[in-house]
Amino acid sequence: MSTIAIILLQTDPVIPGFVGNALQILGISVVILIFIELLSNLFPKITRLKKNLFGFLRQHFKFKILEKKAIALDIEGAINETVLELQGELPAGWVRKASIKWVKEQKASELNEGEIILRIRPHEKQDSNLVNGIYSFFVSSLFPETKEIVPECTQKAVAIQISRRTIEEKRAYALKSFENEIVEREIKIDPRILVYLEDFKLLDQRGFFTGSFLREVDTVAHKIRFLPDRQTFLDEITYVINHNKGFIEALPEVPNHLWTRKSTTSSYRFLLVKSPYKYKHKIYVNRAQMSYNDGIEHLFILGAEVEKEFIKKVIEEIEKIPNYRLAEIYKLHKDFRGNDKGIGALFIAKFK
Repeated sequence: MSTIAIILLQTDPVIPGFVGNALQILGISVVILIFIELLSNLFPKITRLKKNLFGFLRQHFKFKILEKKAIALDIEGAINETVLELQGELPAGWVRKASIKWVKEQKASELNEGEIILRIRPHEKQDSNLVNGIYSFFVSSLFPETKEIVPECTQKAVAIQISRRTIEEKRAYALKSFENEIVEREIKIDPRILVYLEDFKLLDQRGFFTGSFLREVDTVAHKIRFLPDRQTFLDEITYVINHNKGFIEALPEVPNHLWTRKSTTSSYRFLLVKSPYKYKHKIYVNRAQMSYNDGIEHLFILGAEVEKEFIKKVIEEIEKIPNYRLAEIYKLHKDFRGNDKGIGALFIAKFK
């Protein structure tokens, strides 16, 4: 589980509100919260119910601890609702369930390695609290094993795209705050981020952002860790983006030369699986074998959710090719047609 440690920058005295029946209501509420806490560990969407209950208590009892908890739960809920979906879409181990904890400034040095520190003012601009929490989580979580290799401007642009999608779908009211505060701030720090934003949005709308681009970048990053190619990795990333973008723009009539890409560091091919007719899978198996014969290292299988069973059959048949290793099967946010949900797979060639 990832932890976001929120450092309080201001504190106000707590005004107790212990009167008569208030204690009974508060006591009952605490019992309910404990029960919901246990459930939310099993079902992250219950976090929203937990947040609403804390919000109710905050309004009626004015405890700062309740206000802080409500803020934390809103961030935690938005992240974990998305994490459930992204765990099947991003490479394994990239995102895990998040928890929020509050720490005082003087205890920041006691944080464990890997924890995210988010400085926050809990009574000002709740939208800012939310968007900072979401963005900080993804900046910290993405490219866990290749952070030192993938250029920082690329990592931040990727985090912006995934955060933007999360906020649009889960907390749309905070989108303007995200763009004005997070995106503008990061662009001022590193203007190179601007180069990526529209391209990443296009790739994400057609399933290629997580379906091929992120996996290609991460896989190549592992490969070039101690090679001279690491010095020109930013250029390689740009070429991969342009190729993915050119492929999308050419759909549905893609010329032969765009189906594959080769460079000094890597090579890959797209295999768009569709039209599930009897024995049709043999066509894709033949194309996979041809890709190996042409020296293609990475084979990306991309298809629509509605054709999932046929795609799985194609994947099973390609697995029988001794020269290709199935690295993973994953979900897609969009398919290559732009429809909701898809399925993807990555095969890696085993050359002698």
